[in-house]
Amino acid sequence: MSAPTSCTCSNAGRPGRSSTRPSARCGFSTVTLQQNWPLARLPYGKRPKRLPCVLSQEQVLRFLTAVQRPAHRMALATAYATGLRVSEVVRVRIEDIDSARMLVHVCGKGNKERIVMLSSVLLGALRTYWRVHRPPRPWLFPGAKPGRPIHSKTIQRACRDARRAAGLTKRVTPHALPHSFATHLLEAGTELRTIQHLLGHRSLRSTARYTFVSRTVLGRVQSPLDRLDGLWQSTAPVG
Repeated sequence: MSAPTSCTCSNAGRPGRSSTRPSARCGFSTVTLQQNWPLARLPYGKRPKRLPCVLSQEQVLRFLTAVQRPAHRMALATAYATGLRVSEVVRVRIEDIDSARMLVHVCGKGNKERIVMLSSVLLGALRTYWRVHRPPRPWLFPGAKPGRPIHSKTIQRACRDARRAAGLTKRVTPHALPHSFATHLLEAGTELRTIQHLLGHRSLRSTARYTFVSRTVLGRVQSPLDRLDGLWQSTAPVG
């Protein structure tokens, strides 16, 4: 099969899906391989897989306490209490809170609906927030523009400011709160299938990554150094 005669360096193929720049991939084709293949036919490099950032419960408390504005604090507390993404938190409507059944109705990615539990502590905090601030319907966390919910970037800025104020060295973003939610549930003995439903994951593989950061799961494994008993203490040099 003869190779095409041109190589188009554009983002029209699959924009934003790779960390490999189009110019680098095109140069690899034309210079290294000496082939004029179109960009869409060249393989993309894999994204590096990062472990989720997880806060301890003490760090979560420090973080939430450091959030200045009540609406921002309640939005971030809702993310931790329910495992919602920030894009889901900002779209929570007042009518989505079912205090009678202690449930929250969630509209997730692709308008896929699911139900998550409502924390009694969160419900009490939300009722106080409602009595004091009376957010206009329909949104639980309304934005600056009438009839619109708060923007997710506003929550992201509040998260960044709270991380600095709390003195946390971890790279805390709004994603850290549902990550911490899932990990803390796993450490408390909640089944992965239940956590998968609460987070709205399609694949159990996405949920299983929390086993790699769970203190309870990792705590079951004993380091081989621990099996040396007191031998290491008696032989290791001091200073």
